[in-house]
Amino acid sequence: MLGLISVTREAPRRFPMPMKNGKIKACTFDYWETLVEEREKGAARIENISRKFLDLPLFKGLDPEKILNSIEQRWASVSTFLSTQPFEMPMQKFLEGLLVDLGIESEGKIIEELTNQISEFVHEQTVVLEGAAEFLGFLKEKGIKIGLISNTQFPRAQVEESMEKLGLLPFFDSITLSSEVSWRKPYPEIFRKSLKSLKATPENTIHFGDSPYYDVEGAKKAGIFPIQVLASRFHPEFSAEIGISDWRSARSLFTRLLG
Repeated sequence: MLGLISVTREAPRRFPMPMKNGKIKACTFDYWETLVEEREKGAARIENISRKFLDLPLFKGLDPEKILNSIEQRWASVSTFLSTQPFEMPMQKFLEGLLVDLGIESEGKIIEELTNQISEFVHEQTVVLEGAAEFLGFLKEKGIKIGLISNTQFPRAQVEESMEKLGLLPFFDSITLSSEVSWRKPYPEIFRKSLKSLKATPENTIHFGDSPYYDVEGAKKAGIFPIQVLASRFHPEFSAEIGISDWRSARSLFTRLLG
């Protein structure tokens, strides 16, 4: 499926889309499944990362099944936390708990090294979605401010390193991460942090993201008009007023809006 997609209902009056009147000053973007995607997703990814843990020197001599079970149980606990709380659980906290479960003393240097290892595991299988970089470049040429708003457990250094390798980092004027600000999408505080750094207002900003809950509803709570992105293989069901099925469509839509 290509092109623009929409449903026959009006956008809420509180969140009018900026139209051909010069109001669009900034665009914010989700990261995963919006601009990039992983080659593996869900349980397959967790299992792959877990098994790579077994080869790390830190876990030498430990029962492999104990390690895998501990990772599974700890991750289930974190997932429950993230589904019920507005705050992020940084990777460092996850690892501290895991090492306690395994009876390993958790030192700062060890936690840092493990965080780097997991980041490499995840980001080495990350690819940019077709047309995403071109659309970011198009916005840059138009003088539109560009911000990233991402729910992530990884520290800024790992995120920016991955974005640099993928060629995306230079496009962004602002990067707002839940691992830094504590708040996660869909809570409006993380959107407001991004707007403040971009010196933009909700009325002149559009948010692009794949998730009906984190991105569409989250942007609305912050007063920002959302456009749902269904460019990833792992995209959820379409539920927004306006959506795009690929990044070429985003350029076409934006050209129409700017006139």
